[in-house]
Amino acid sequence: MTLDEIAIRCRTDKSTKTHGYTPVYEKYLKKYKDMECDFLEIGVSRGDSIQMWREWLPNARITGIDIRNSCRKNHPWDDTTQFFRGDQNDPAFLSKVISEVGPFDVVLDDGCHDMIPQITSLECLWPAVKPGGLYIIEDMNTSYVPKHDGGLLKPGTTVEFLKKKLDDLIKDNVTHGEPKSDIEYMHFYEELVLIRKKQ
Repeated sequence: MTLDEIAIRCRTDKSTKTHGYTPVYEKYLKKYKDMECDFLEIGVSRGDSIQMWREWLPNARITGIDIRNSCRKNHPWDDTTQFFRGDQNDPAFLSKVISEVGPFDVVLDDGCHDMIPQITSLECLWPAVKPGGLYIIEDMNTSYVPKHDGGLLKPGTTVEFLKKKLDDLIKDNVTHGEPKSDIEYMHFYEELVLIRKKQ
């Protein structure tokens, strides 16, 4: 069964019936399908995507975080599927999650979609991504939406923050000095970015 078929059955908005993320995820995450890995998702809402990941990554240790405690009762959390209640914009909370269940092979941000929380989460959690691991941010289109404090070429958006990271990544190849970037690549899709840490 494909990831998209599982997503549709689990009614997650990641399927091709809504955002269409699942074909991208199947391509980039297939190596984790039958291996043990540590997976963190920010913003679990009703738990639909947690159920999807639990089925598609049967050997993974999955952690979900959300600011709403109601998420806790929407999924059978257990030793391999844990839930932490907290704010993705709180570095102390994120540090607690890292200390208890990190580091991670995959971090997926499907949280509040606002600029500062997206950037805060990336800055706090990136050091806890394992070498060769992925950091994924969904709903990147909010960088252009005023109600999320976004706007085209507006300073402080997640897209503008990542453009600076891209400068560091490419500049290393030109200056031939001490590498300043630990990013191997950033792959952008519509509404989605996947950032891989160097091995």
